[in-house]
Amino acid sequence: MLPLATPPVLRRLLPAGGFRRGSTVSVTGSLTLLLALLAEAASAGARVTAVGMPVVVGLVPGEVATLPNPGPAWARVVAELLHVRGAVVVLPAGAVGARDAEQLAALARQCGSVLVCHGPAWAAADVLLEETPGSWPPFRGGRELGVQVRGRGPAARPVRALLRLPMRPPALSVATA
Repeated sequence: MLPLATPPVLRRLLPAGGFRRGSTVSVTGSLTLLLALLAEAASAGARVTAVGMPVVVGLVPGEVATLPNPGPAWARVVAELLHVRGAVVVLPAGAVGARDAEQLAALARQCGSVLVCHGPAWAAADVLLEETPGSWPPFRGGRELGVQVRGRGPAARPVRALLRLPMRPPALSVATA
């Protein structure tokens, strides 16, 4: 099964050249990076749902379904979506319990979906994309963002890159590596 499409600049940083189906991804720090991931997956035809995100900016309507307020039973809602969607992106309102994280990760593996969480890193995540500290110097038309990719298994060895992010997602390009 092909991995979930990711922006080209991230493909060389990820072990499978994308997010493996059945995996869990944690994105910390950059909402712009998260939106770029969403846009690339959706534009490649993945069925993406954003849970807990009131607005998905910069994406063509209809490409990404949104469920802005899933309520207190959000983990159950996400579990149901993992059965029918290619990728589910979660922006939890609060801390995610270890039990919920582990159960959702197991369900993503079982269903062959990709679960992406934005916010505090999930202990159960296979791949973590973290914004690295530092300045965001502007360049013509955008800004730079340091990113570290790490995780378990093939992603155990951390990789860092400086990405050039346009003011609007989804396009990314490498500034330095």
